[in-house]
Amino acid sequence: MKLLRGIGCSLLGTTRLMYQTQNRLINQIKCSILRAISHCSSLPVHLNIYRLNTWTVILIAAWLLSSLSAGCSGRQPVSLNDLQTVATAQSMTVRRLNTNPFTLLALSPRIPAGQVLRVYIEGDGRAWISRSRLSSDPTPTNPLALELMAVDNTPDKAYLARPCQYLQTGACNDSYWSGHRFSQEVVDSMNEALNQLKDAGNYRHLELVGYSGGGTMAALLAARRDDVRFLRTIAGNLDHVWLNKHHKVSPLTGSLNPPDFADRLSRIPQRHFVGENDRIVPLAVYRSYAGFFRDTGCLAVTTVPGADHVSGWQENWPRSLEEAPGCRN
Repeated sequence: MKLLRGIGCSLLGTTRLMYQTQNRLINQIKCSILRAISHCSSLPVHLNIYRLNTWTVILIAAWLLSSLSAGCSGRQPVSLNDLQTVATAQSMTVRRLNTNPFTLLALSPRIPAGQVLRVYIEGDGRAWISRSRLSSDPTPTNPLALELMAVDNTPDKAYLARPCQYLQTGACNDSYWSGHRFSQEVVDSMNEALNQLKDAGNYRHLELVGYSGGGTMAALLAARRDDVRFLRTIAGNLDHVWLNKHHKVSPLTGSLNPPDFADRLSRIPQRHFVGENDRIVPLAVYRSYAGFFRDTGCLAVTTVPGADHVSGWQENWPRSLEEAPGCRN
């Protein structure tokens, strides 16, 4: 009997070890898929990899390997077809918003469910090819705001691209993704787009969420509106004057800067998420921004462990949304 019991325990231990090893392997494959998503625009950025079963993960891994071997080794801008794929999966509609002077791309709910619309504003995208060479197309290769919007469970959410991303018109020139990226005419255009999204769903209020340079834009928009309930930023460039000095690059001479509107912003509940390992937009940017506020009662900052400027956000985002902005006074 003791011998049989010993054999049984040994087999059980071996089975557990095999199961744990399999789980570790599958999780490693999932992490590899997430890293590779930013390299191939045709991959489904709307998928929540961590919720997929083992066989689906293996199939995606095989497809990914095939795509890479076929030449998808460099990062490509996300296409309109990719946006449509995400919109379909999210039960959303792709919209072209005609503003002055830009036509902007957005995703919005097909059927509004509430009175508050949460709008995700994209980052600067592929503004530069190198430190000294501007891109001819600022469409993002790693649209983090789009990916965070996709894992947000609220039905009342929208995605708003920046000027000339995904769609270029006669109004586009590279000044609008370099020195004038936060100019008055750009902010006016984005503000007009917010009005259209709000009116389309008969929403009463907005929540603005901005990634990187989209955080700059979200703050500038919040400063001029009276219908913004919350402001959230992810790796937000909240003081580009300080940041460009820090990185020793040219100033954005044609752009507005959020700290100049601190008095207007001081009444809006805000939460700013900073990556623990972000060397592009470090915590010091938030500190510089907060230093312009006479009253910081509505400001809050959260450091996200393990996150840098582009990774470590998606898996934490639904939990991060539970940290609702608020004012202490």
